[in-house]
Amino acid sequence: MKPSGEGEGGGGGVVGGSGEQPKLKAQLKAERRAIQERQRAGKEAKKAEATGGGGAAAGAASASAGGSGGGGGGSAASGGKKDASGAASKKDTKGGEGASAADDKAKAKKKSSKVEGVNLSEEQRWVMKEKEMLTRGFKIDDGIFNLGFQFLHPQIVGADARCVALLTTLKEVIAKYKTPEEKELSRDLEKNFLAPCIKYINDCRPLSTSMGNAIKHLKQQISQIPQGTEDEKVSVCSSLISQVLKFAHDKGKQFRVVVVEGRHVQKVGKTMLRYLVRCGIPCSYIYIGSASHAMRETTKVFLGAAAMFAIGDMHSRTGNAMIAALAKANNIPVLVCCESYKFTDKVQLSSGSSNQQAQGKDLINICHRTPIIPNYEEINLHLSNILYDVTHSGYITALVTELGMLPCTSVPVVLRRQEDKNTL
Repeated sequence: MKPSGEGEGGGGGVVGGSGEQPKLKAQLKAERRAIQERQRAGKEAKKAEATGGGGAAAGAASASAGGSGGGGGGSAASGGKKDASGAASKKDTKGGEGASAADDKAKAKKKSSKVEGVNLSEEQRWVMKEKEMLTRGFKIDDGIFNLGFQFLHPQIVGADARCVALLTTLKEVIAKYKTPEEKELSRDLEKNFLAPCIKYINDCRPLSTSMGNAIKHLKQQISQIPQGTEDEKVSVCSSLISQVLKFAHDKGKQFRVVVVEGRHVQKVGKTMLRYLVRCGIPCSYIYIGSASHAMRETTKVFLGAAAMFAIGDMHSRTGNAMIAALAKANNIPVLVCCESYKFTDKVQLSSGSSNQQAQGKDLINICHRTPIIPNYEEINLHLSNILYDVTHSGYITALVTELGMLPCTSVPVVLRRQEDKNTL
């Protein structure tokens, strides 16, 4: 009898080990049923609220939960536990589902807008941006609104011209400002008056480094305005290359200028050409494709800069890097005319990062002629019309600034001096 009892005990141990698996499966089943019942109860509660039959729906939900809970002796405890948790979490499930539905709807709307933006053509995206700026322009001063659209449709180009236009417009806008009652002029003028104007201009077209530095200086001056002051004087500057050449001509220097046009759409070269001709300076005018031929009779190359980085590289309009490389190959000195307010502590290693894009059609529309590739969007051809490039400091001989002739390595020194002056 003892061996058989040992055998039964051994067998009982084995059976107990194998019986744990059905128990676990039953628990998992019960939990799945509880989740399904909670979801069903939440849906029925929503329907009941919509139709006004909340009591009947709740009764039906509790009856179905009780039926499933008494479906077997082995799972009776788990069924009761399920009913209690289901009843307690009905309210939470309802609120959670409502919030998740709202989140899903918002995500779907955002995703659909992204998909629509991707599917739009380049022309449609520009039209959409123009409509957005028009809508937002109703809340902005008329001067800022007009300036923003002149930047959006590049009617004002060049770092100096854009900076001058911005400062002139801000001067006119600030003259209209009146300090509200119980407000401090310096804080309210910067935060509530100038900040929306600057944001609108930046959304129309990102601010250049010179514009950012000018705004930073303007804000610093505003913060130092004593109480009772109403007006603030703002100083502006003009194109440095034109001033340098005119100054040399007025001093009696004999020279001839070859103006190189980088982009036919902006026609910045033609604007400078008219100015130099009015000053009596003999000039020639060529496109950038013929620059290599002009290098044969060139003795100096003057370039304008939009910004000078801390490592000595130049950020300027597209085409300047090519001219500097050609000059370096022909052993011609390259002089960059740049005011010190365009110096920045930022670093940009290539023109591919943080660049601005113009409309791609400007690359193929030349002088009102038939476009070279009229159906470039239909053949899935993307035209990248970047506005700026980066010229390596190795191509630059010297900088012409209001501080004198400086090497590229002096940019961080000038920045440190400016910081010391601001801290004093």
